[in-house]
Amino acid sequence: MSREAREIEQHPAEELAELIEIYRLEGFPYDEAVTMAENVASDRQRWPATLAEKELGLPAEIIASPLKDAAAMAGAFAIGGMLPLIPYFIGSGGETIIASVAIAVVSLFAMGVAKARLVRRNPIISGLEVAVIGSVVAAIGYALGSAFPAS
Repeated sequence: MSREAREIEQHPAEELAELIEIYRLEGFPYDEAVTMAENVASDRQRWPATLAEKELGLPAEIIASPLKDAAAMAGAFAIGGMLPLIPYFIGSGGETIIASVAIAVVSLFAMGVAKARLVRRNPIISGLEVAVIGSVVAAIGYALGSAFPAS
């Protein structure tokens, strides 16, 4: 979004014309597109966010604090890492391993769905994508661990 703010500062007329054209391409009549663009441009906070969203496809809500993002990521890793361990506190044997793997895959899918809500993608596709990638990485880790056991 800082790129858009810089472009607005350096070339406000061009950026306003760009926004008008974006609204025209979305199907609004020229007069209405001009009015909408001028309304957006009158708000110095909303103008760069709107351009970033319209031109680059970046939702304005995603722009957040890096500290909050880091805390959310740490929490997600902590919860995601703990859930597959729950079956081992309850039992042992083959069923425990199956339960742990199932919980891990379901957790990965849930994280993908949550991610999809943030980035406005199809939640099923995103959930499957994260679950498959996570499962493949886990399988590779398991294979490497089996191939090179600790001494």
